[in-house]
Amino acid sequence: MKSTNKPIKKNPTSNLLKKISKRFLVVIASCLITSIGYAQCTASFTAVDNGNGNYTFTNISTGTTANTNYSWNIVNPFISLGNSSTSFNYTFMNGTYLIILSIEDSAAGCYNSNSQSITVTSGVSCTASAGFTFANDTNGIVNFTSTSTGNFNTELWIFGDGTNGIGTNPTHTYAANGTYGVCLVVSDSLFSTCFDTLCSTVVISNVTSAPCNITAGYSYVDNGNGNFSFSNNSINAQFYSWNFGDGNFSSSTNPSHTFAANGTYTVVLLAYDSASNLTCFDYSFQTIIVTGVVSGPSCNAGYSMYLDSLTNNVIVVNSSTGTNLSYFWSFGDGNTSTLAFPSYTYTTPGPFYLCLTVTDSNNSCTSTYCDSIGSNGIVLKQTGFTINVQSPIATSITENNSSISELKTYPNPFNETVFIELTLSENTNVETYVTNLLGTTVGVINNELMPSGLHKLQWNAHNLANGIYLLNIKTGTDFQVKKLVLNK
Repeated sequence: MKSTNKPIKKNPTSNLLKKISKRFLVVIASCLITSIGYAQCTASFTAVDNGNGNYTFTNISTGTTANTNYSWNIVNPFISLGNSSTSFNYTFMNGTYLIILSIEDSAAGCYNSNSQSITVTSGVSCTASAGFTFANDTNGIVNFTSTSTGNFNTELWIFGDGTNGIGTNPTHTYAANGTYGVCLVVSDSLFSTCFDTLCSTVVISNVTSAPCNITAGYSYVDNGNGNFSFSNNSINAQFYSWNFGDGNFSSSTNPSHTFAANGTYTVVLLAYDSASNLTCFDYSFQTIIVTGVVSGPSCNAGYSMYLDSLTNNVIVVNSSTGTNLSYFWSFGDGNTSTLAFPSYTYTTPGPFYLCLTVTDSNNSCTSTYCDSIGSNGIVLKQTGFTINVQSPIATSITENNSSISELKTYPNPFNETVFIELTLSENTNVETYVTNLLGTTVGVINNELMPSGLHKLQWNAHNLANGIYLLNIKTGTDFQVKKLVLNK
């Protein structure tokens, strides 16, 4: 596709002036006032036209010393002419230019500048005219072709995505879909007095992201007295974030954690690919029952949360412990709730500081836990999102004699049918069913005595809406849950 945009002539100095130092900005201001500086030094120079656009500039400043620094510059466009203390030559295109000489001697406390305007008529006229066309290729690749004419020898391309290039007919790859302003600056050198600019708009819509193949998963062992060891079996992830549901976190691969109070906690593992940008991630969550704590606090506020990847809403699991608790939620935007399991909708993406305070009036106990929604870098919906607070669902109870040695599901996410591979270490009765996140059973797969070994099951969800569901497998000694994502 070729650009049909009407050429827009722009002054390229809008980008090139970024190179101007703070000292030069001061120089420009000083030129607006005559004879600024100290009396002990005065900047001055002569300009002689040698013909053919060539000029000789000679320094005739007074009151200077061997420590004096010199700076010669052209204004509009800004070009540094060096730091000569005597004389030098420079060849111009035809036009009018403002020349500035600045002198500085910090030891003597001397600073002064002088400017002269010259009009060059004996040189070569600038005939540079920028032009280009482009054609979109596959997966963000664009082929640019210069149609520029005139007296130039440098072509600077500004691709609009933070990168630049030099050349006649470059090929550039954009990393993301979007609209980009592309400019071509042609000149007789990178910082010249002869230049021209053309800008046009390039629309990219064919960039496809690499598939996300991270699968989060873990198992755990109850060591007694509230201490648990967690074994991470995630696939293709580089970083991990654990939320134990009691207000504590870990970024270790295989952490150990001691719960301070008996209770039911939903432990969430976030596995992801980049510490700076969560472009690919997956969650694994299990709810464990802690019963081995001999003595602990009367009450403890805590919750864990994870993102529903299909709706971009947030599931919050209230794992607070205590008896006769009252609840106070502060949603971080001025609104509150006293429900144990509220649902609340934000109108902007945040982040928000979500705080839960629980009070046990019988034991004079108050506990508060806060966390930031969105602080882990996951992008929430720009128009807002909803949090749904739920009670913990018992999703995994590990006994000393585990009858389920391996559990696999594929594909996941799935379209309509998901396949289940279950390996049993002993003969046992197996009950397999699927629930939604509220704990309601939406499908029963089997409930029968099964021998040890590998078994293959499948479940069809053609009559259900897209979303997250929980595969529950219960035996005499195990109760395991695996997240299923239905995406038709």
